[in-house]
Amino acid sequence: MEKELFYVKLVGWIFDTKTRKILLGKNKGEEKYSLLEGDLNQDQELDNVLKTTITKKTGYKCHNLGAIYVENKLQDNTKLKVHFLCEIADGELTPGENVEELIWVQPKDVEEKIGVELPTRLQDTLGNLQGTTCGNHCECEDGDCDCEYNSKLQNYINLNPNLKINLNDLSN
Repeated sequence: MEKELFYVKLVGWIFDTKTRKILLGKNKGEEKYSLLEGDLNQDQELDNVLKTTITKKTGYKCHNLGAIYVENKLQDNTKLKVHFLCEIADGELTPGENVEELIWVQPKDVEEKIGVELPTRLQDTLGNLQGTTCGNHCECEDGDCDCEYNSKLQNYINLNPNLKINLNDLSN
């Protein structure tokens, strides 16, 4: 049997629960910001690599709150990206080696700052972190959404009476 290998990139979404902002970094020589990433080797433990990478790049020690998305359809089919939501446990913001700048941004501004349109599930995650019900498809706040996406979601809920979902609960 042929052994198949994946190259795994870990992506940390550092979220400040008090300010509801996400930490982005810019590597030296880069024009765009990015989420914080690191490589996982076969002999390494995932959680340790994620936390070590975040500490080296930001100065923060973080709690890994769990995986939020896995990308496996990248340009190179031997690569896999696993996204994790993390929160700060300790430390002070200090750009690490090869990191030119670190900035806190509102979840609704992440795609613009990184110059990438994220998959829908990650857009929904951004909306949840922002506190919107529609996954950030508009500028709504606190469940006050009337965009097309939210209207479709409301119609789905109305057509499925067995669902016990209140749109306002999704924004909390």
